[in-house]
This record gives sequence, structure tokens and C-alpha cells, in this order.
Amino acid sequence: MGKKGRTGVLLGLCLLLVSFYAQGAGLKIKPSLNISSEYNTNINLSADDKESSWITYVRPGLSIQAPLENFYAELSYMPTFAYFSKDKDYNYKADLAKGVLRYNIGPRFSIGIKDDYEETALPDKSRVENEGRVYRKNTASAALKYQVENNWSVEMGYKVDRFKDPTDDPFADYKGHTTYLKLKNNFSPRTYLAINPSVRKRDFKDSEAKDYDSLSLGLELGHKLSDVWKLKIAPSWEYRNYTEAERDTVKNVDWNVNLTAKSGKGKLSFDYSKSIQDTFRDKYAGVAFYNYSELRTLETNYRYATVERVGVNYDYKLSKLFKINLGTFYQRNVYPDEIVLTNDKLADRDERWRSNFYVYQAGFDYRLSKWVSVGITYRYVDVKNKPGDDFHYSTVAGGLKASVSF
Repeated sequence: MGKKGRTGVLLGLCLLLVSFYAQGAGLKIKPSLNISSEYNTNINLSADDKESSWITYVRPGLSIQAPLENFYAELSYMPTFAYFSKDKDYNYKADLAKGVLRYNIGPRFSIGIKDDYEETALPDKSRVENEGRVYRKNTASAALKYQVENNWSVEMGYKVDRFKDPTDDPFADYKGHTTYLKLKNNFSPRTYLAINPSVRKRDFKDSEAKDYDSLSLGLELGHKLSDVWKLKIAPSWEYRNYTEAERDTVKNVDWNVNLTAKSGKGKLSFDYSKSIQDTFRDKYAGVAFYNYSELRTLETNYRYATVERVGVNYDYKLSKLFKINLGTFYQRNVYPDEIVLTNDKLADRDERWRSNFYVYQAGFDYRLSKWVSVGITYRYVDVKNKPGDDFHYSTVAGGLKASVSF
């Protein structure tokens, strides 16, 4: 992990953990090791340049916790080493570090700090531009929470997120600031309502990029329909203003809906979401942060897309040692009318460009002992873009995994 990724928050948490250890307060140290190997039929994510390979992931991890009555601190670090049997030039390394600090000042007042750092070194033979480069993402946040009454709580927070790469791409170096307020009321043991207004600002380093400010108001309603079914509905209204864009403002309503049924050994969940998302990272998705991902989209010079996803997931415990997982989801990215592809072809305004993802996956896990588990994974991904099929590919991946944790 680069020196720039060692943020002040993580360093401060390290000092706190060391001081607790010196005082004999006691630490919990939890090492782990995850190893998985899968066969992927299309590592280039291409319709006409398919290459298959075994991909082996090695993920050693370490978590250090300092739990006390009114104080909790945790540091965790997990690198990923990816090895491709096809060609070592595909190999890459990624880092993931997290820090959490919570302090209860009194029975009603608490403060929390979080810091997440991700770093991915693209392989020499990458499926995206700028092979061999290192990309970094850092998100730090602080929040104050006050329990007004037994049913009411107020939370105020501030978040800073940064994405950076060492190239001259004007859209791949930005800094974002978000300030939010969250009011939550538990009307009954079965129902709660949360109101979440926020202000966000995103500044790109290059003046050519399209900076924007946004104002949003979110609602979240949760209700326990029965002892088995739970429903959560969370709409959010956003007003986004681009400072340098053909379309100066964007008005949108985001949706997140979750319906869950949990009974006995099984858990079934239905999810639906719709939101405006930034697309400047799309062309880096061939090697996603921290893990390989097949969800690569069109490379565009527009800054956002409307992303809609619907999915179903099912978990079932056959016994205390054996469990299965089945899941599928469909995702659609719809781009604005003004979109221009990187090959300088102007999209038809009568038919917007769309990226469609169809994903089917299954997993089987068996616990050999208290610390060791093994499993089998399977995943099928089909990607289509319209109009035209010049960017249409599919891939199948399946393999074995093993994990050791203490």
C-alpha cells in the first residue's frame, strides 16, 4: 500500500490501539486467510478476443479490535493477490484497509469515525487503458449521534471521498464532500421512519471535467409485516447542478426497495434500486477495486447514467455445517441523450444507449471445523449494449474456495 494511502485517521487509530495494549486493556487479534480458484471463460471481457484462464485469489487478512464499555476501535487490512494461469502479465494486487472508532460520551451521545482505503495496481496486460498503473480510492467520515428520546435519534455527519490515478485522464482524479443529517423515529417495535437531507459537492482536478453540486432529500420507511416478512422502502429526491455541462441540471428520484422473508433455515430477499450514478470509473471496471469484475460498461465521456437493478437472493442452511446460496439480478444503465462514445460515434437521440447485465450465481459452503470452511462457486454473466452489438460479451466462472479464520 502506498505511503499516500496511510491516512491520518488510520494512524491515529493505530496509536490508540498501541496505547490500549500498553495499558493492558486487552486487544483482540483475528488473522484470516481466504484462498479461491476459479476458471473464467472470458477474462478479456470481449466478444471477439476471448481468453480463458484459471484465476487464483490469495487474501491474507488481519483485524485488531479494542472493545471497552464505552469505546470501540478496530483496524483491518486485507490484500488481494490475483494470479492468472493464462499469462502472468494479467496478475494484479489490491489492498483494502479499514479503520473504525466509536466512543459513547454518555447514555445519549456518541461519536464515530470511519476510514476506508482501497488501492489497485492494474496488471501489465490489463483489459483497460493505462496498464500497470495504480489507482487509489479513500473515503473518510465522521458522525455525531444523539438519542433525543427513546424513539427519536439525530445524526449529523461529514464525508470526504477521493479517487485518484497517476495518469492525465481529466475524469479520474476527483474529491467529493458530503454533509448530511439523519432523523429517525421508531414509531413502534415494527415500524420506523428516517429522514435524510444531504448536500454533496464533487470537484475534478482537471478544469475540463464536469464538477457538480447536488442537494438531496431521502426517506426510509421500514416495517415488519409479520414474524417472517420485512419491508424497507427508501426514495430519495436529488437536484444536481453541473457547472460545465451541456445539460446544467439533473432532477431525479432514486429508489431502494427491499423485501425479506426469514424463517427457519432459509432467507429470501427481493431488491430493487434505481439511481443516477457517476460513470467516470466505467472503463476501469475490467479490473475492479479489490476484485475482478465482469460488469464492464461502455466507455463514454458523459458523467452519469441512470442505473436500475432488480435481483433475488436465497440462502438456506441444510445443516449447521452446510449452506447454499442462489442469486440472480438484472441491471440496466441508461445514458443521457447527449452521450458521445469514445470512438467519436454520436448516439442516436431517438434510441438512448443502454448497457444490460444479466447475472446468475450459486454457491455452496461447508464448514469443516470452527475455523475452516470450503466451498464451490458458479457465476454466469451476459452483457449486452444497445443499439448495436459491438460491445456484447458473456463469461462463465466457477471454482473452489477455502477460508481459515480465528
